Amino acid sequence: QQNCKIRDLNTGKAFYETYQKLITRPQQQVLLPTPFYIDGTVTGQFTALEISAVQISLGIFKRKARDRPYFWRTLGYIPHIEREKSGGKRMMVDSEHMDSAWAAQKLATTEGELLEGTGEVHPTQDFHTVLQDILESYVELQKTGFKWDLMYNGKLYKGVEFIPFVPFIKCDTKEADKFCASYGSRGHGVAQLCRYCECPTNESDNPKAHYQLKTVTKIKGLVARKDENALKNLSQQLTDNAWCAVRFGLHNKQGVHGACPMDMLHAMLLG
Repeated sequence: QQNCKIRDLNTGKAFYETYQKLITRPQQQVLLPTPFYIDGTVTGQFTALEISAVQISLGIFKRKARDRPYFWRTLGYIPHIEREKSGGKRMMVDSEHMDSAWAAQKLATTEGELLEGTGEVHPTQDFHTVLQDILESYVELQKTGFKWDLMYNGKLYKGVEFIPFVPFIKCDTKEADKFCASYGSRGHGVAQLCRYCECPTNESDNPKAHYQLKTVTKIKGLVARKDENALKNLSQQLTDNAWCAVRFGLHNKQGVHGACPMDMLHAMLLG
């Protein structure tokens, strides 16, 4: 029976089908949704330096609890790295000048690297390089799970094995486009406006349009082959996406491309 009511994150298709595939010992294991939240903010009134906090919560808390800020924990911060400045730092390090030793210690592994054959710094790769470091410990934890003593309804359950997965990411359109490594532009000439499916721009106003969904396997394969033309036709950046290593709901193969819900402000009110 189709569930047509809005309830909580443990009542949807993502939770049910992931549960069926990951939970093999129901008496000892608990499927643990771990929603992420991210939003950017400037660091001062007179500066354009933007920084974004990556936060996480647990799906064993009720929605009313998750609405409170102290039920979220910060995993790390992503600075907004300007292409010109990060490219200059990379040039300084690559020069092997004696003054570059200190700069090398502060530069992320692939920060400021040039796109092959273009001489340009990729606009989203620096973002995903920082995000990859932030998610590193979570990626390792999802492989093994973890055991914890769970207090539930006044009773202590010892040694419960938690199996984590990400049901969705709470973010606005700007961050969602970065997470999916899709084009942030909605202007003339952009092949696709949607980050979920392969609907062409000229069909975006057709409510009956039905196109293939974007999947991690397909996008990751195009990036690995550096097929820029195919990626451009999908309005996708040539970027190693940090979220590809994260386990999302197993109800489909979309991964991050299906886990960034639209937000009312940018998608509806501002057009």
